[in-house]
Amino acid sequence: MIKKLVSIFALPFLLFCFHIVLSLFDVYQKYHWPDIPMHVLGGVFIANSFSLALTYFQEKKLLSELNLLSTSVFLFALTSTAAVFWEFGEFSWDFFVHASAQMSLEDTMVDMFLGIFWGGAALIVFLARHDIKEYTKKGKIPQ
Repeated sequence: MIKKLVSIFALPFLLFCFHIVLSLFDVYQKYHWPDIPMHVLGGVFIANSFSLALTYFQEKKLLSELNLLSTSVFLFALTSTAAVFWEFGEFSWDFFVHASAQMSLEDTMVDMFLGIFWGGAALIVFLARHDIKEYTKKGKIPQ
C-alpha cells in the first residue's frame, strides 16, 4: 500500500523537487513568470493525486463509494488544504531561514488562487465531465 501511495504522489513530489531547484538558483527572484505555471501545475498534480488515492482507497474498500458531488467537494477541500499548507510552509521558510519565497500578501493570495482554482478546480471539473460522459454512455444518471 505504501509503495502505491508513493507512486500516486510522485508527480507532486517531483514538482516540489523542481521547485527547490528553481529556488536554489534564484529563478523566482530573476524571473517572476515561472511562479504561475508552478502553482497551476501544483494544483493539478495534487488534485490528480488525491483523486487517484481516493479511487485506490475505494478499490481496497477502505473508503466507501462517493457520488460525483461528494467526490468533487472532497477533492476541492483536499486540494485547497494542500495549497494553504504549502503557503504556510513558504511563510515558515521565510520566517526561520530569512528567505523570500513569499514576495507579498498579494503574491501569496495569487499563488493560492492559481493552485486551488486554475489547478485543482480545473482538474476536478475535467474529471467530473469525464464521469458524467461515462454515466451518459451507460445510460445512468450521476448521483
